[in-house]
Amino acid sequence: MPMLAHTGRILAIVLSACLWAVGLPTRALAQQAALLGTVLEDSTERPIVNAEIAIPALQRLVRSDSAGNFSLGGIPAGVYRVTVRAVGCAPLQETMAFGTAGRIERDYLLARTTTTLAPVDVTADATVDDVRLAEFHARRRLGTGRFLTQDLLSQTDGRALSDVLASRIPGLRSASMGGNQRAMVSTRGVVSFRGQRPCYVKVMVDRMLRYNGSPDPLFDINTLDPATIAGVEYYTTAQVPAEFNGTSTPCGTLVIWTRWR
Repeated sequence: MPMLAHTGRILAIVLSACLWAVGLPTRALAQQAALLGTVLEDSTERPIVNAEIAIPALQRLVRSDSAGNFSLGGIPAGVYRVTVRAVGCAPLQETMAFGTAGRIERDYLLARTTTTLAPVDVTADATVDDVRLAEFHARRRLGTGRFLTQDLLSQTDGRALSDVLASRIPGLRSASMGGNQRAMVSTRGVVSFRGQRPCYVKVMVDRMLRYNGSPDPLFDINTLDPATIAGVEYYTTAQVPAEFNGTSTPCGTLVIWTRWR
């Protein structure tokens, strides 16, 4: 009997200890505070969904629901900084003191932000026209060949390009292709092709070969409007720069640059 009584006392002690241990979390939780509330838009008081409410020092964070409501529990007693953030809104923060228990309710009003971009100075890269005309003027300064600039071409009084070229470039004239169609001809040579025929010049437009001698079809120079041309170069056969001399005719080369902007 004494042994049974002793065993009973031990069991009672163990049971009491277990019950006390089980009650620890409940008592600990009872001693922790909670922060509850709603996050709203300042100007309209509409709920803000998915706003972030956090206590950084505790690494605790929750987000507001579809009604803007939130609940952040398990806050031990102390003074903490609470932050509230939402996309498109100015963030809020406040320092709050939490006791050993209880609930603190807060409604946070976040102001929408308007992003004002700093002025930007836009400096365009060199355009295709800039590069092409830089090369055009570089060749012009060499003094080889004949050149017509955009300023000269703009003073055409509505004349067709064939007339402008024939009047401005010595050694060139136009030959009829029928109607108002004209091809450019060198006055300094005659090519024998089943008899005598005009010496049609090679024509390049924006580096594309448009006519390079028979049997190519002639190029109607009047399909180009002088107002759309940035520059014209003309070289005799002996003057043609290497970059235009891949294929050449004995009648000279006419290089035309159109305006791309």
